[in-house]
Amino acid sequence: EEGSPHELYFEVHHRLPFNSNTHDYSEPRQQKGLVGLVLHGGPGAACFPKHTQFFSPDLYEYVVLLDQRGCGKSTPLGEVKFNRLELLVNDVEMLRQHLIEESLIDKWADGEVDENEQVMQKTKQRNHHPWDVILGGSWGCTLAMAYAFTHPKSVKAMVLRGVCLFREKEIDWLFGNPPSTSAVTPRTVGKTSNLRDLIAGGSSPIMTTPSASTATLDEIERQSVAAQLFTE
Repeated sequence: EEGSPHELYFEVHHRLPFNSNTHDYSEPRQQKGLVGLVLHGGPGAACFPKHTQFFSPDLYEYVVLLDQRGCGKSTPLGEVKFNRLELLVNDVEMLRQHLIEESLIDKWADGEVDENEQVMQKTKQRNHHPWDVILGGSWGCTLAMAYAFTHPKSVKAMVLRGVCLFREKEIDWLFGNPPSTSAVTPRTVGKTSNLRDLIAGGSSPIMTTPSASTATLDEIERQSVAAQLFTE
């Protein structure tokens, strides 16, 4: 979109050959493995090569890792402008189309076609090559479901872990005063209060955006303390 400073980073990992333990390399493969996409959590986290280990090479031939806007190796790091859910959804779809058009995944490449058929072929490819599986965790669940709702023909299946829809009550439980006292111990209440005081100066009863707040802090020590308190 016009004016956006974001440049996205992604990796395409080629897993071991599909059914490599039984494949006869003297014969061309007729069946190819699945294509998986990882949507990381946060918002503000990143993808790492070890995330490919969630996908068995006996089933998956390719695993795509995408660092969302402002995250990981995407630039500019920590940028919150032009960083809304609908734009992230569009990024996922544009990535799928880019992989098809650049033939970066063999399974999605249909071989040589004459020049007169290229435009029509690319249009068909966009519809005929959905993600086989999207793996989303935490915030990645929110993004995965928003993507599937917006582009239902672009994904076949999803695996969602650590489900969080970022509803108001979930944000309150994660970053503020948890609504259910049965889920809170004296130790966690103290940690939450300390973290809230550190970031918001104790002026706000609910800490709504800790990651955004700490991202703008200049003091590395305060960032480290805040991160430690949150993870504990």
